[in-house]
Amino acid sequence: TGPGGQISNWEEADEIAASHPKVLGSSPYILGQGMLQSGNAVTGSLIRGIQPDREPQVSELLPSKMVEGSFDSLVPGEFGIILGNDLAWQLDVKVGDKVAVIAPKGQVTPAGIVPRIKRFNVVGLFDLGMHEYDSGLAIAHVRDMQVLLKMKGQVSGLRLKLDEIDHAPSVRRQLQDGLGEGFSVSDWTRQHANFFRAL
Repeated sequence: TGPGGQISNWEEADEIAASHPKVLGSSPYILGQGMLQSGNAVTGSLIRGIQPDREPQVSELLPSKMVEGSFDSLVPGEFGIILGNDLAWQLDVKVGDKVAVIAPKGQVTPAGIVPRIKRFNVVGLFDLGMHEYDSGLAIAHVRDMQVLLKMKGQVSGLRLKLDEIDHAPSVRRQLQDGLGEGFSVSDWTRQHANFFRAL
């Protein structure tokens, strides 16, 4: 990722990362938070913007856990959204319904800050079997998230998949050297350090 959790020139970083012999795939993403509303039901959720044609390169989990719809249903400009099963239950929505997504970064007006609100169409449901994700994660197209969050041409970062899980620390150091100071590279051994230390 980059300074402030955003990358402007992500294509350049993508080329550098993809050229590493141990990197099997990469995919840009945007990770944001928002409120989802349907009728009187309102709940907070993480919203991940993905590039559907590239997400399977880095994630074997989500595509195989779709209950209804598919990643192909996320078409830029159509503002489709895929919800976890439990999240859809909380909002009392199904495929074909609409939800309002309220972004925390609003527009500044003379009357104060007005939240950014966009209606999304529910185009799919997933069930990972983990309540934390099924009740608190929504998936949208990365370009629609760029519109919602006013991140034109920017992403939060790149996710990478490696040939071997144990290579992550060494690949992280090599990519950090190759990308330079304008980027920050992390890996699973750092993100979940306390968990693995406990084991």
